[in-house]
Amino acid sequence: MERKSIIRNQKGFTLIEIIATLIILGVLSAVAVPRYLDMVTNSRTQAVQGALGAAASNVSINFANSILAGGTVAAALTAAVGSNVTVGDYTVTYVTNLTDSNAIDITVTGPAGLTTNVPTASLTKTVTLL
Repeated sequence: MERKSIIRNQKGFTLIEIIATLIILGVLSAVAVPRYLDMVTNSRTQAVQGALGAAASNVSINFANSILAGGTVAAALTAAVGSNVTVGDYTVTYVTNLTDSNAIDITVTGPAGLTTNVPTASLTKTVTLL
């Protein structure tokens, strides 16, 4: 008699409850993982865009300072085009635009992983000065 009361008093999960829980967790992970990966890609793209904005601002400031110091436009453009500059985790390269002599091409590169899955068009920007 004592043995039956012990078996009846045991509490636990049934197999159906465990399977239902696993199915719910599977559905949640199927929805959450792609959204997480999209958020990672979007955050990397936004970080690159921020670095490009900072680099464009840097070019404009250098150009304006050179003009205000009495330099010529050509000298100001040369001053605006700097060597590789670090903006946060990214390296920014400035190059004079080949088709427009008043424009500067800005390219952002980053350590492995920072520019992964970022659209190639998001890594460059052209700034026209004048």
